[in-house]
Amino acid sequence: MDERLVLEYKTLNEAVSKRGSDTVLVESIMIPASTLVLATMIENIEKLGKSTIIPWLKIPVIMPIISLVIILVPLTIRYTTNRLDEVQQGRIRCIEKQLGIYAHRYTYNKIKCQTWYKIRKRIIYCFYLALIMIYIGAIMWTWTHEF
Repeated sequence: MDERLVLEYKTLNEAVSKRGSDTVLVESIMIPASTLVLATMIENIEKLGKSTIIPWLKIPVIMPIISLVIILVPLTIRYTTNRLDEVQQGRIRCIEKQLGIYAHRYTYNKIKCQTWYKIRKRIIYCFYLALIMIYIGAIMWTWTHEF
């Protein structure tokens, strides 16, 4: 039975680690991509302002919407990764207890009440919120602005 628990423990640890790496990879591509779309719109607003996709929808309005959609992808992945990690880490801690090891539990118990740890867990969501607010502001500005 211990061999199966050890295998499950290793598998869960690897899954949490890989999911975290994959999330950071997606964020490292999608966050700059979303800001690049908006920066391109800002830099070329005079040229783009005359272009339309349909008569009432100008391209400068579309570009911050695209930025918003792009940023929602890594935000969704980050959120679901954190939820999955919570589930799997709960199981990891249970296995650790059964095996008599406390690697994760020891660290978590040491840091869970620390202010810096609470900030660290939430800071990425503050960053996403700031970007979303900027993109919504850009959508509202381009929607009401005459080019």
